[in-house]
Amino acid sequence: MISVETLERLYGEAGLVAVCRDGKFVRFEKKLDK
Repeated sequence: MISVETLERLYGEAGLVAVCRDGKFVRFEKKLDK
């Protein structure tokens, strides 16, 4: 099982961010550049 930290790093490099609610992971979303 891959840890959330590893996923956050991989997805972060792909321009995605982890969305969490109440301390629980929900999903990954595209990071919007403003």
